Formats: sequence, C-alpha cells, structure tokens
Amino acid sequence: MIIRMSPGASIEQLERVINRITQDYGLRCETIVSDTTVIGVKGIASVVDEGRILELPGVDRVIRITEKYKDASRSFHRDDSVIEIAPGVRAGGPHLTFFGGPCAIESEKQAIESAMMAKDAGVDVLRAFVDKSRTSPYDYRGLELQKGLEIAAAMKEATGLPTVSELIDLGNPPAPDCNKNGVGIFLFFLYGAGDDFRVEISDEPLLRCHNQIGNPGIIIGNERMTDT
Repeated sequence: MIIRMSPGASIEQLERVINRITQDYGLRCETIVSDTTVIGVKGIASVVDEGRILELPGVDRVIRITEKYKDASRSFHRDDSVIEIAPGVRAGGPHLTFFGGPCAIESEKQAIESAMMAKDAGVDVLRAFVDKSRTSPYDYRGLELQKGLEIAAAMKEATGLPTVSELIDLGNPPAPDCNKNGVGIFLFFLYGAGDDFRVEISDEPLLRCHNQIGNPGIIIGNERMTDT
C-alpha cells in the first residue's frame, strides 16, 4: 500500500498517518520524500481500512499495490541498494566488489599462500571456506571444524581482509563460532530444482539462524532460479 500525501502536507499530518498505520494495524512504514511525500506501508496491508486513512488531513489518496519484495522494490527505493558488508567494504551501486581465495581450506600453508595471492590480485573480500558443499559425498568437504576456523582467522590476520565462508547447516559450522573466529560474512548456495524456484523449507532454519546473527549474507543460486 502507498499513501500519497497532498502537496504542502505538514510534518504533523504525516506523523498522524504513520501513527495510525503503526499503532492501529501494527504495520511498518517508510517515508519517501520527493516532489510529493509518499508513505510506503509494509506488511499485510489488506487489513487497513482505506476510509480511516483518507479521512486524515493531508492525505491525497491511497493506492493498493500487489508488488512483492517491497524492501528491494524500486517503488520504495529509487536508488541502488548499497550494503556495507565489512568496515570500508561496500557492495552495490557503483561499487564493484571482488571475492577471491581458495575453494576450500586444505592446510594452513595452502590457505595463507592463496590468501596472499588473492590480496595481491586486488580482491576486496577473502574466500575462506571452512565447510563446503559437494556434488558427491566422496568429495573433500573440509578440515576438522575448529582447525578450519583457526586457519580462517589466520588468513584474515595475515591479509587484513574481511572473510566469507559458506554456511551449510545449523551444526557445521555453527554460525556464532564462525563469527567469533573472524568469519564476518556468510554464503548460502541455494539451488532450484524447477523453473519456479522457492527457498526450500529445509533451508528456512538456516536462514533464520543467520538472521539472528546480523552479519551480512550472500545467497547464490543456479541458472534455474527465477525467484528468491
């Protein structure tokens, strides 16, 4: 839902509309100020009584929209999203951010040497995969968890670069331990089996766990993913 304010609407009128939405309906609002002031209502806006909004002073009109993903929609964000994934490192907008490093940590020597090569090549974020997904159960998955985390921390210390590591399941590696040992960004590989891809229900606990940590996350899918 979008609420368009009349030209010249006061701050008090704007705040009154926002208070009615947030207090009466428990929804979130985002204000966009351009030529006219627009309030974007996020959540299940179908519960909002348009009449109770239109009766408020300063409201021009109420527009119901069905566009999904409002947090990323151009209707709510005209500018490109820019995410600070680590202190001094941004992704999005005019920023071209490079990730590089070893596919998997196999030994401390291999990891440190690969990390220094990646740094010399100009990467912004260092790939330090402690645990990695495999196409076969017989493929190499990684070192013992704690050893891998110690090497990842050493890679970060040697290069001064932020690190990214894959998060496969809730128990291995445990996200809080990764965070404590210097892995600041988490990567998720989600693969769609059909043309109309959705995050599998089995992945939801993983994403919820990551959401509680608050660190940046990156979702990567294959060419069959059409909707994430």
